[in-house]
Amino acid sequence: MLLHTGLALLQVLAEPAAADPGVLPITAAAATPDPVADFPAPDEATLLFFDTRLKDFRVADSLTAYGNPEQPLLPLGDLARRLDLLVDVDAGAGFATGTIGEERRSFALDLKNGIARFGGQTRVIDPAQVAIAPGDIFVRTDLFTALTGVRFDVDTRGLIINLSSDEVLPVQARRARAQRRGSLGAFGSGNTPVFRAPTPYRLFSKPSIDVILQGGPDSRQDNVETRYDFRAAGDLLGLGYSAYVGSDENGNLEDARFVAERRSLDGGLLGPLDATYFGGGDVFTPTLTLGPRSVGGRGIAITSEDLTEASVFQTVNLRGELPIGFDVELYVNDVLRQSQAIANEGRYEFRDIPLQRGLNVIRIVVFGPRGERSETTRVINVGGGQVAEGDFTYNLGVVQQNTPLFGLDPDFVGTFGSVGSGDLRAVAEIKYGISEALTVVAGASSAPDQVGERRETITAGLRTSLFGMATQVDAAHQPGKGTAALVGVAGEIAGMQTLAQHTEYFGDFYDETVRFTNLARVLSRRSEATFSFSIGGEDATRQVPISLRFARDAFSDGTTSLFGLARASTTIGSTFTSAGFDYRSEGLILTPGQETLRGFVTAQRFLNLDWQLRGNLNYLLLPDTELESFSVSVDRVVSEQLALTGSIGRAFNAGTTSIDATASWRLPFADLQLSGDYLFGENDWRIAARVAFGFAYDPVGGRYRMTPPGAAEGASAVFRSFIDTNANGIMDEGEEPVPDIRLQGGREALTTGPDGTTFVTGLAAQGTSRLRADTSEIDAFFVSTPPTDIDFEGRPGLVAVIDYPLTPISEAYLRVTTTNQAGREIGLSAVRLLLTPVGGGDPFEGLTEYDGSLVFTELPPGRYEVSLDPAQKERLGVLLESAPVLEVSSEEPAELDLRILFTAQAEAAE
Repeated sequence: MLLHTGLALLQVLAEPAAADPGVLPITAAAATPDPVADFPAPDEATLLFFDTRLKDFRVADSLTAYGNPEQPLLPLGDLARRLDLLVDVDAGAGFATGTIGEERRSFALDLKNGIARFGGQTRVIDPAQVAIAPGDIFVRTDLFTALTGVRFDVDTRGLIINLSSDEVLPVQARRARAQRRGSLGAFGSGNTPVFRAPTPYRLFSKPSIDVILQGGPDSRQDNVETRYDFRAAGDLLGLGYSAYVGSDENGNLEDARFVAERRSLDGGLLGPLDATYFGGGDVFTPTLTLGPRSVGGRGIAITSEDLTEASVFQTVNLRGELPIGFDVELYVNDVLRQSQAIANEGRYEFRDIPLQRGLNVIRIVVFGPRGERSETTRVINVGGGQVAEGDFTYNLGVVQQNTPLFGLDPDFVGTFGSVGSGDLRAVAEIKYGISEALTVVAGASSAPDQVGERRETITAGLRTSLFGMATQVDAAHQPGKGTAALVGVAGEIAGMQTLAQHTEYFGDFYDETVRFTNLARVLSRRSEATFSFSIGGEDATRQVPISLRFARDAFSDGTTSLFGLARASTTIGSTFTSAGFDYRSEGLILTPGQETLRGFVTAQRFLNLDWQLRGNLNYLLLPDTELESFSVSVDRVVSEQLALTGSIGRAFNAGTTSIDATASWRLPFADLQLSGDYLFGENDWRIAARVAFGFAYDPVGGRYRMTPPGAAEGASAVFRSFIDTNANGIMDEGEEPVPDIRLQGGREALTTGPDGTTFVTGLAAQGTSRLRADTSEIDAFFVSTPPTDIDFEGRPGLVAVIDYPLTPISEAYLRVTTTNQAGREIGLSAVRLLLTPVGGGDPFEGLTEYDGSLVFTELPPGRYEVSLDPAQKERLGVLLESAPVLEVSSEEPAELDLRILFTAQAEAAE
């Protein structure tokens, strides 16, 4: 009978971990993530270890996997890190985002909503394709291939996985570069949670500074061209501030701006106001559904809205820093929407960008004069504009319209021209959740119109859902002028993400939110629709995402205007290609209607991550068919220090051809650039030298460091690693530094020096920045390292101090036995033991081997209570003969023998 009971014990103990809630794996120190949607934990009974290879080298000796051997579940974060893919995984939140391949295809995995977005397509995830474990998300090979393009050839007999891809993976390019340098490093990383470094706002911090100086002879100027940009950023009185001054081409001070602001994703700012953002200086007002749009000026802005969400019924505005000589492109769900090559007041601005309901992946790609390419990815969850039942949010902005805080140029012309510049603009909107299905919205504004006359606007509306479609109803009134009413719906129709809105105008209602049209004319009605969908079948690598937008305006004079935009992007033979059309038809009274149709094609291609080719063609189809412009550029990264760039362009209408060439050197503390261009037909030429550098204050070293550019535009960090002997997380006097930790995620890969520190620049200024620490080369044994992924919230000019404590660890050898029918002591396998720190803390957990042995290899020194897993103990009717306390020291391993008693045995003993 005892033998049968023992066999039953082994069988039950081998059940999946999902049957034992609250149990942590031995290497995890964080709590088990809450269940996300319908996705279970991995089935431990199907645990597999694969020898994983990529062509000529081994990726992993024993990659953890679960499920069917022919199509196993693989760890997305762990394998992505081994392949150097740009993938971030937050298993606790059930979320993963990344950009894949040389053409930077983006994807997002959202388990809370049960969807994946890749190649411009949204798919519902089959629960059988995903499992969630502490620290990682396990994804079935077919979904893994759809997300990343990496293919898997599984040898089930030999437990070998051979990886392949149609393009060179980053880990292969990195190894090739290392081999050319004569050395080959280690690229493995563990499956660990995220280490979150605090970045509190400070009362005062010494500013980070960026400087760009450019000058040289120019045949189009009477004298030598001279330009400069200065940026400074830091903390002051608990706020983050950013300042900018820039000149024109003659070196005259032209632009200046300053903003002090603070953000909190969790809210709680300004006490009872519970704000998520507030700022003063050069800020922007919010947009109402009808009436005023977002306009900048000197003033204040405050909101309590969720900074990570947006309403499908309102467009978004995206702004950021754009230094001299840089250009930027905006991609929404892998479709090129807009581009900008000339900075306005030192920054780029993409206005009135429509988003679709659900998950939106926004990529802002900045190209530098030396062939640099930096990419910022934001994931915005777009809903129907509703808030939770009982929640109240507000959004407020008051500015002196189109007037910088420091008005240097008396002839400054703002977004809408000189009319209304300097006048007060105040906009406010509130939302209240009456129920989970119904939200009320109200707004008010006071602002000048197109002729400078002041108008007040009052709005009210509802947000709800009808038949699965997000629905809006809005009305607005401008006293003494006019009224407007709007109805809109958003959702999926026939496989297309659709937004449709119709507005009726009565009287002389002035609506700045209307795009594409002449606001000097009085509107009587407007209809607009956007559609987003993909074509190309089930294969994500062949998907072609398409975005369409149409609008029809009718005016009180009886005329109408039609507008249309079409955008599509895809990869053709490893070349990322975007194409689009812009249509406009203006119905005029005294002259015939004007109709234009323009098109463009852009292409980008990367070769071995060293060459970058870019081309652009613009053409006109209506009223005539003709080419307007063409350009092609080639960037070559010769080495980590030298890059060459050349381009040629043709303006067909002007009959001119231009060529330019640039050589750029990257120094440890600056970027140097020498460029020249020539315009055929006009015989114009220019030669320019450019130097860009920065200064950032090192709070650990107590001095300013000269850095590459980006110190004020972005964030920096002092990374400090040490042996934390007292486990308090702070480097105390006498604690030993840890050199040779390699950091990735900044401007370049760095390694900690003999003092255990290194200074990292080039980190993101908004949202979460991520560093990755490789501890494989450190000369330290019997220590536990924090997670290799290090996250912190960045802001302009921030210099974060990241203490990275390595704590001493020891080992413990335990053996669990029981008595069989013959009276012999035998080892008992698959017993789940918990070691809980005395005084509180998360437990360490493990399963005994076939002989009853269990080794804990990463235990911090201390005292631990030894216990059985409560669920297992109750289910099987077993208990420990005694409940000892395990003493673990850093001097030598601890040992402990334990006996298991079945309930019958315990009763017999009594």
